[in-house]
Amino acid sequence: MDSTLIFVCCIVILLMQLGFLALEAGQVRAKNIVNVAYKNLFDLAISLLLFWLLGYGVIFGWEEEEALIGQLFAHQLDGPQEPLFFLLQALFCATAATIISGAIAERGSLSGFLLMVALTGGLIYPVAALLVWGQSQIPIASGLYHLGFRDLAGATVVHGVGGAVALAAIILIGPRLGFARDSKPKPSQPLFAISGTVLMWIGWVGFNCGALLLLSSQTYQVAVNTLLAGGAGFICASWLSLRQFGFVHLGWACNGIIAGLVSVTAAADVIHAWQAVVIAVIGSAIAMWGTLWLEKYGIDDVIAVVPTHLFAGIWGTLCVGLFGNLELLQTGLTRPVQVTVQAIGSLALVLWAFGCAWVFLTLFNHMVPLRVSRQTELDGLDRHLHGVDAKLLDRALILQHSDAPTQTSPPPRATKTADDTPTTAAITEAPSTAMSGSHRSLRQQHSEPASLSDLTHPSAAQEQVFNLHSSLEQALDLCLPNIPAHICLTRELCSKPAWIYACPNQLTQVIINLINNAIDAMPANGMLRLVSQQQPGSVWLDIIDTGSGIRSSDLPRLFDADFTTKPQGKGEGLGLSICRELVERFGGRIAVMSQPGKGSRFRLIFPAAEPPADLGPAAPEPSPRSS
Repeated sequence: MDSTLIFVCCIVILLMQLGFLALEAGQVRAKNIVNVAYKNLFDLAISLLLFWLLGYGVIFGWEEEEALIGQLFAHQLDGPQEPLFFLLQALFCATAATIISGAIAERGSLSGFLLMVALTGGLIYPVAALLVWGQSQIPIASGLYHLGFRDLAGATVVHGVGGAVALAAIILIGPRLGFARDSKPKPSQPLFAISGTVLMWIGWVGFNCGALLLLSSQTYQVAVNTLLAGGAGFICASWLSLRQFGFVHLGWACNGIIAGLVSVTAAADVIHAWQAVVIAVIGSAIAMWGTLWLEKYGIDDVIAVVPTHLFAGIWGTLCVGLFGNLELLQTGLTRPVQVTVQAIGSLALVLWAFGCAWVFLTLFNHMVPLRVSRQTELDGLDRHLHGVDAKLLDRALILQHSDAPTQTSPPPRATKTADDTPTTAAITEAPSTAMSGSHRSLRQQHSEPASLSDLTHPSAAQEQVFNLHSSLEQALDLCLPNIPAHICLTRELCSKPAWIYACPNQLTQVIINLINNAIDAMPANGMLRLVSQQQPGSVWLDIIDTGSGIRSSDLPRLFDADFTTKPQGKGEGLGLSICRELVERFGGRIAVMSQPGKGSRFRLIFPAAEPPADLGPAAPEPSPRSS
């Protein structure tokens, strides 16, 4: 064992922990960044301690056919190089544990995460590593190794096991509020995600090279294969996202790198460079397909842990048999038998990790919930678990200090027929920010007493069950005096009360902002329609205008906080970003349908709520009106 190589690789592998932290922080919403960062520190600390107390002894504390108690628990690490070897193995264990936090981000409880880390670091990973890398002469203890199963740096032992535990956790916990196949909460810090991916790419070189334990020409080949695999995965995922979405999806590009790296982890020492590229391209494609497949069935994996680590890990492990140099493997198996052994080993490890996690997490969930409360999830885990709640207020303050009053003279009065309702040419589900990226500040409305500070004032944040129509009526009362005469306004409300759980005052502000944006986008003879619908389990409110519409090329950026389609100085692109955050806080989402030159439809979608228990005789719904 080369001590210098191992020590350097351990330091480099630590960069992967920082990479995981930055990647996860960049892929979640601002209200949960502190929580995911804390969980990454948490799992590193807990997994290192548990691996020292128990895990290392389970894997390497065996002598001949007897297990010595002193070697199984709190291992002494007496040998001259044993502390260094322990450190390398402990970081492998920490990697398996840290994978889980990204999958359950934004709704997993700290107590539930503690159990997941404890299970992974103290039981699931050590047993998996014992089966493949253990030193026991007892066949059943190191059974997969004696069978001929090989996995250089843990494509399945580390990444597959972590991904299997994550899969069990996200199925039991369920998706985030407001999650849908075509509408997912949008990441808040893309630069963090990119930086984290680069750090992981660097750390992966130490991960794979360190597994060799010796510095030789083979080490250099492993480094080359690792770097090439990341690049090939990146190119493949970028191309696939361009085909799927019409633009390069940043999340897919980053996950393509990781999938390529995971795919080559098992066989990096027994393949050529061209084979590493082929393996990474296929692994990246499998991960991207897996991402779509999970979304199709409503499985909410925030940073695509399962596709990139579990699916790509299994593929990479099979590649040991499919592409590996049999002479270097030294198992004495033919290629078909080697592939079969790799498949059996991968299946056994994944079933062990998933089954064990499922049983323990199911039992624990009956005692202490694995998921935070609805209110905690809506407000953000940072606020309730870490005392941090500044993002929304910061944005509101920026708006207050950047707004400048504007005045417009209304054009001549005109009329509009219902036949001119805009048609839908492009649809985008908005897990993120706002309309044409622009806003009209509420303080710019001459007759409106509210200001943006009301959005974050504690007195305006009282959430309750109420009728959505009441917020709409309040918004209309404030907006009507300022709607130009040339705008035809119609209101089409469903006959029954539309009960939702939200803050009435803040929702009124959201509706006002959307109406004002619609008015700004409309020329003479414009029509504005407000339509409410009740669907099974949800309530919809459509704000439809016959304005200029939104270009299809702008739709992917439509909800970015720094994007606006208005001329410079006419809008900062922040007002509707706040609208998005408020809608998501109430468990809802915003969908946008638009066609240039025809108009736009903004749809607010909220989970339906039960009517208040103390509700008296129902008052008749107001009849539709036009202005």
